Amino acid sequence: MRKSVCGREPNDISRRIPEAIRAIAIDLDGTLLDSRKEASPRAVRALQRMHAAGVSVIVATARPPRSVKAMLPGELLDLCGFLFYNGAMVVDERGALLHEAAIPRELAAAIIDFVVERDPSAPVSLEVRDVWYALEQGLSEWGIAAAMPEARRLDELRAMSPAKMLIGGGALYPDLTEAFGGKANFLLTDGGRLIQIMPAGVSKESGLMRWCSAAGISPAAVMVFGDDVNDLGLFRLCGYTVAMGNAIDELKAIADEITDTNDRDGVAKVLERMLAKKG
Repeated sequence: MRKSVCGREPNDISRRIPEAIRAIAIDLDGTLLDSRKEASPRAVRALQRMHAAGVSVIVATARPPRSVKAMLPGELLDLCGFLFYNGAMVVDERGALLHEAAIPRELAAAIIDFVVERDPSAPVSLEVRDVWYALEQGLSEWGIAAAMPEARRLDELRAMSPAKMLIGGGALYPDLTEAFGGKANFLLTDGGRLIQIMPAGVSKESGLMRWCSAAGISPAAVMVFGDDVNDLGLFRLCGYTVAMGNAIDELKAIADEITDTNDRDGVAKVLERMLAKKG
């Protein structure tokens, strides 16, 4: 078991990075992306050099395909594998779909009804085949996003089978997990401001296991970078774990290393150190 590292300074290293690292799994928001939602040229170059050295790169994100394609430069997109929707969609480096899962329509409808009954003002949205839909009466609540979801009536949302559901605010999280916890995977992220719901058994770690199986790579040979609740499972699975300086305390507590923040090229600093050792 890894010892607690709470209170350590960024770049304090508790374990030596294994030389047998064969893949890098990297989160986007709060990790590779800075506060402007951009990947720095320095980080992109470091990932390209790692790939050229024979190390695979897997983007592991809660985001959908269209969002990732809009945010990352083409030279990075062309070399990565992807875990979209927190692992509900897994794509290899060649663009082949390895896995796709969705919440059954009846269950999604029951969750929507549960939320609407308890808090009619709660923002509800669904991701279905790379299209974002939201309940029309709460549409304005998603205005912080770069692109707005398509408005739909309640009966239209109830007929959908989503890869992921989003509930704005965290007040209903305890009630939802008590009512549906065994039927879907619930995460409270973004500082308790967002409930993410995936199909049962779906997570970033389950998605990475599928990618590793297809690639013939052990999770023990994977380095992971992350910052939030949905990265905890990956940190327990992978061989070397790097928490961002801006990560939640729970992630820092189980990390092998704490790097600098996402606004100070924390990812690039670790990769450059690895590349220097490779010569």
